[in-house]
Amino acid sequence: MLYYFTASDKDAQVHLEDTIKNAYPIKNLHHLLDNEVLELLKNNNSLDEVYMWGATPGKSNVTRWGNLKPNDFILAYSQGKFYYFGQVFGKTHNRLLGRAVWGERKDGETWEYVYFIKNLKEIEIDKEDFSAFFGYKRNFTPQGFSNINTNSLNKILDEFRTVENAIEFLSSKN
Repeated sequence: MLYYFTASDKDAQVHLEDTIKNAYPIKNLHHLLDNEVLELLKNNNSLDEVYMWGATPGKSNVTRWGNLKPNDFILAYSQGKFYYFGQVFGKTHNRLLGRAVWGERKDGETWEYVYFIKNLKEIEIDKEDFSAFFGYKRNFTPQGFSNINTNSLNKILDEFRTVENAIEFLSSKN
């Protein structure tokens, strides 16, 4: 499956810098993680630093996060372009971790539905190219945390064989 998240407002762009553009120093927060998560980080060479993102507890976010599986792919979108592409290797529901990493919103919510990312690459895909490629309307603007429609993704996979090939093709257009 291929998911995307958006980081378009000022706070989200700071979070993008802190946990996607740069690996986050998770070693300072081991005390907030259970043994299973620590083992997961260790097995993915991310015990000291990790790329990660989180979702707030809205109904659709919780459902999507629940469906997120290791080896699913993720795109990061900000201000008209997709800038990062990686692969999920694990997740944890951890309010304390979300608060320690990203703080809290004014309403008290935090990004507690956390997922960890490996093989993160910088890319550049204009939202118009993305929209046309995946069958969205040209004026489509990515919002929140979502996934590519399964039928659209399957059509792309028929032609490109892998998600990586499809994203590499799209990114090479820039």
